[in-house]
Amino acid sequence: MKSDQRKLSALIPVLDEAENLGAFLSNLRALGVDEIIVADGGSRDGSDVIAAHYADVVLHSPKGRGHQIAAAASCATGDIYWIVHCDSTPPVSARADIYATLSKPNVVLGTFPVGFGDPHWALPFFEFCSTFDSAFSTFGDQGFFFSAEDYNAIGGAPQVALFEDVILRKKLKARGSVLKTTSKMGTSPRRFHRHGLFRQQLLNAYLIVLFHLGAPPDKLAALYNDFRLYWPLRKPKRLRHPRWPAWRPYKPRQGAGNARGSSRLLDRA
Repeated sequence: MKSDQRKLSALIPVLDEAENLGAFLSNLRALGVDEIIVADGGSRDGSDVIAAHYADVVLHSPKGRGHQIAAAASCATGDIYWIVHCDSTPPVSARADIYATLSKPNVVLGTFPVGFGDPHWALPFFEFCSTFDSAFSTFGDQGFFFSAEDYNAIGGAPQVALFEDVILRKKLKARGSVLKTTSKMGTSPRRFHRHGLFRQQLLNAYLIVLFHLGAPPDKLAALYNDFRLYWPLRKPKRLRHPRWPAWRPYKPRQGAGNARGSSRLLDRA
C-alpha cells in the first residue's frame, strides 16, 4: 500500500486542557489528520465538550495516559496511529514526515525531536538530546507514531499510571528500529516554569532510573505527585517565544505563601 493512501489517526489523551484544546485540534485537522480521537481522563473544565466540536470521536476513560491511549486506539480505524499531547505544536510537515519515516525499511516507531521555543540557556541542550534515540531521551511528548499493525502486535498501550511511553518504545523497538524526524515538535515548557527546570529534570531522571531498576509505575506515579505537592512552585520569569502558542503560565494563588497541603496540588492542576 502506498504511504499516501494510509489513513492517519491521531490519539489525543486529554485532562483539563480547555483553554488551548480547540486551537490544538483545529490545527491537527489543518495538518491533514484523517481521524481525531480524544480520550478524556476526567476533565473538570469542559474539555470533552470542546473536543466534541473538533474530534471525530470523544470518549471517557480512567485517568492516566496509558489508559487513555489504549481507549483511543480501541476506537481508531486508521492504518497509522499518532499520539499527540495537547501542549504540543506539530510541524507543518508532520503528515509528510510521518509517512516518509514509516516508509523506511525496518522502522516501526517514529518520533519528533522537541523544540521548546524558550530563551532559557539550558533548553537547547535538552532539545539536542531529544534528537537521539535512547531509553533516557525518547518520551511521549515527542509525538510517537507507528502502524496499527505493529501496535496490535505488541498488545497495545500499557495501561499504567506512568512511563507508558517508555514501555511502548521498548516493545516497538523489539520489532524494529526507532527513527527521529528532522523537523521538531513544539513543546510547552510550562512544567519547567512551574517547578524549575533543573529540579524538574532531576526528578524526571530520578524516576526513570528507578523505573529501569524495576520500580512499579503506579508507585512511581504516587512518588511523582508527592514531589509536586511539596516542592515550592516557581513563578515564571522567562518570556515565551513570540512565535510560540500563548500557553497559560502558572500564577500562584494570592495569600498561599509557602503553605503545604492538598490545596496547593489543586492549584497547580
